[in-house]
Amino acid sequence: MASVAGTGNLRVLTPEEAREQGRRGGIASAKARREKRSMNEALTMIISLPMGKGKVIDLSKIKSIDDLKTANLTLKDKMLTNLALRSLTSDLSFTLLRDQIGEHPIDAETMRSSAIDNLATALTGTTEEDGEDNIDEVPS
Repeated sequence: MASVAGTGNLRVLTPEEAREQGRRGGIASAKARREKRSMNEALTMIISLPMGKGKVIDLSKIKSIDDLKTANLTLKDKMLTNLALRSLTSDLSFTLLRDQIGEHPIDAETMRSSAIDNLATALTGTTEEDGEDNIDEVPS
């Protein structure tokens, strides 16, 4: 039997030890999930606060970039506005904004894979997912 390097000093746990370690891991995992949920809730509340005192202006009512400068927005709206404005001069901001709105280009590997799948389907009437790879066979 082949031995994996660095495993010679490991001991096999008894079923009771394994159960106890699994229980402790589950408790720690649940605590981490609760903390993450709590942080997400707090952050959601914070970014929904207005930037200034008074009534928050609905973004749909704003008609120009100049109006944004004086509008009382939520922190979230202000952050998105700043991201949009920075995308004019920053490639990273532009990429983040473009990807967020779902207009990112298909990467070359996805395009190549899709083209191969389409060719296989056209030639054989089947796809690789069908479990058949008949690309070398040309239908008569």
